[in-house]
Amino acid sequence: MAENEHGLSDKWDEVGKDPIWEFVKEGAGAKFFGVYIGKEENVGPNSSNLYSFIRYKDQDFLMRDVAFSIWATTLLDTRFKNFVRGEQVAIIYLGQKASEQRKGASYHNFEVYHTSPEKAVDLDREVDVANIGEEPDLDTLLEE
Repeated sequence: MAENEHGLSDKWDEVGKDPIWEFVKEGAGAKFFGVYIGKEENVGPNSSNLYSFIRYKDQDFLMRDVAFSIWATTLLDTRFKNFVRGEQVAIIYLGQKASEQRKGASYHNFEVYHTSPEKAVDLDREVDVANIGEEPDLDTLLEE
């Protein structure tokens, strides 16, 4: 087993080191698929919300990636506020959009989809986590 510079084996994952979804770098049309884990409040120098997910490679939720986080924006805070732990989530970054309320300002625009809370995966039961891709089918929401 490999060790880090502090002598800890590679079984340990450092807290707060999940990759962050870089939607701006990926550009308009970037897609994120994940299972919602939870939210940390007042994180970082801007006291922002940080949302945690188990990321999946596509909308079928068959190929798990790694834990991922998304920094909050005002729009994402609004869209995520009623999420339940274990819900499947699909997020599409639409790019910058001019604000209608604040002249000269713009914001990051997203479309956000999720499963109903009744279909949330029990993340504490390995059987449910292993079968995430079986239901529901997000194809109908995200057809291109």
